[in-house]
Amino acid sequence: MGVPFFMPGGRVVDLTDLKQDDIDFGWIAETLAAIPRWNKTHAGPMFSVAAHSLIGHDILLATGKRKAAFGFLIHDAHEAFFGDITTPAQRLIAAHAARDGRAGAETVEDAIAGAKAGVDAAIFAAAGFEPDDEAMARVKDMDRRMAIAESLTLFGDQTHGVWGFGGAREAWAETGVVPSHMQREIIIASGGGTNTAWLFTDAIEAHRARHEGHLNVLASGARRRWLS
Repeated sequence: MGVPFFMPGGRVVDLTDLKQDDIDFGWIAETLAAIPRWNKTHAGPMFSVAAHSLIGHDILLATGKRKAAFGFLIHDAHEAFFGDITTPAQRLIAAHAARDGRAGAETVEDAIAGAKAGVDAAIFAAAGFEPDDEAMARVKDMDRRMAIAESLTLFGDQTHGVWGFGGAREAWAETGVVPSHMQREIIIASGGGTNTAWLFTDAIEAHRARHEGHLNVLASGARRRWLS
């Protein structure tokens, strides 16, 4: 076995050869709801990876981008297997590897991206999600917008310079999210991991039901409404 990984109940899977049958979305939801975004370096309650995924998903869904919304919902699901390797951490590791002559920075970053992609393939297959360039471009764009909105909300307006904006107003305009709305969503999302995990699982099941053609099952997903 290449890279053994212990699943709930003691089952062992190989992360280098993960199968769609190895995927447990209930466990993924609970795990993502317990993993903090931004390494929890901000004040106040934790803002989880699951909450990040749900909010971005709902924004895309509200604009009619259903496939991109589904992709965003599960774009960080691989973090259930190896945590949230933050961007600063990835860049620091790459910088040290390049400085010590062990590997180029791009090689390290490519290796991390490859590890994520391998796990993603099994997760996408299990979810019935078939990625395409257009949907994944929207996912990447929303991920950046969410990062900007989250940093402004969780760390304050002074973070706008990191994103290359001259001021907070310009940065907020880039996200396409109303500041007060983002703050409300983050407060709701950080209120409890169990509820967030349930909402995440419910959203996945709704998309899977649509993918499989069982539209009547979507009625269960109608319970979940973050955007009013």
